[in-house]
Amino acid sequence: MIDRRSFLATGFGWLLAAAAPAAPVLQRATLLGPPQPFGFDRLVKLAKATAGETYRPPAGTAADILSRMDPAAGQKVRFRPDYELWRGQPTRQPVSFFHLNRYAPQPVKIYAVAGGMAREIVYSTQYFDYAGTGLDTRLPADAGFSGFRVMNGQSSLTDWLAFQGASYFRSSGSEDQYGASARGIAINTALSTTEEFPRFSHFWLSEQGQTVTVYALLDGPSITGAYRFDAVKNDTVVIQVHAELFARADIARLGIAPLTSMYWYGENSRAPSVDWRPEIHDSDGLSMWTGTGERIWRPLNNPRTLQTNSFADKGPKGFGLMQRDRDFENYQDDGAFYNKRPGIWVEPRGDWGEGVVQLIEIPTED
Repeated sequence: MIDRRSFLATGFGWLLAAAAPAAPVLQRATLLGPPQPFGFDRLVKLAKATAGETYRPPAGTAADILSRMDPAAGQKVRFRPDYELWRGQPTRQPVSFFHLNRYAPQPVKIYAVAGGMAREIVYSTQYFDYAGTGLDTRLPADAGFSGFRVMNGQSSLTDWLAFQGASYFRSSGSEDQYGASARGIAINTALSTTEEFPRFSHFWLSEQGQTVTVYALLDGPSITGAYRFDAVKNDTVVIQVHAELFARADIARLGIAPLTSMYWYGENSRAPSVDWRPEIHDSDGLSMWTGTGERIWRPLNNPRTLQTNSFADKGPKGFGLMQRDRDFENYQDDGAFYNKRPGIWVEPRGDWGEGVVQLIEIPTED
């Protein structure tokens, strides 16, 4: 059983975060399936039972079509805001849904939870504007969603929390800019064997006051899990995460609270004339607060070959990937706004015991 609390602050509008203007029509409603009992205890039992079953890779009925999808065509497909979940309810934060695409081709099941009952959000092509791409006629009628995002209030075109692809999730923070992301789990990262990417296959969504609660079922060849994310956005975004994990097989390297960020070059590693921008990165360092109270800052680097650094610790108080440099002049990019990219800070709840904070740097030329 793992608990953690992640702080996601400041922020870059991610690739699929645009929304079409609302059509001047009466409020439409998402289609909901029949109610069924739901609670976190039921999710834990489901995750445990799933771990005892043979792993079945997700069925990708539209994989061939999506693999040939032109990225430009994929960008034209927009969710219609008038179909947002909880739209028109002043005390709720509406939720919209991501369409499948070549980079996120696996569908997920999404449910709305209220009063201890869950109802599936039934997929329909009517939720999307396909902008003449013809994808609505080529894809199966039950293609499904690739994820979801929580909007910044009623009638807003921007979002602050999104889940899409494998077990990835991220927040735009207080400055409405996406950047670094988090994952539910990491399996065998940077080993000689292929890295495993378990995925959140099912989501259950609930809201109570300012708190958005996301329940998720993790499923992969080596592991399953039941997750609960309680997210609140104020000056920063605070997400309390509770996970109960069940191994299907032996795992060589297990990563708890993994973070992913982009680093091309910075003030400590800029190659001459590589690009007109002085620095390009989502984060500029790894910050650690050790179990003994020591504060450590490790600047990020773009190495020539894969590089791994391990910082042994016992009962860590916190760690995270941070963008400390907030000065626009050091980036000079008024489209990507790297100076507003979010830092992600993790504080373990309880004693995690002995382990390592591991930094894996993968070389890039772009």
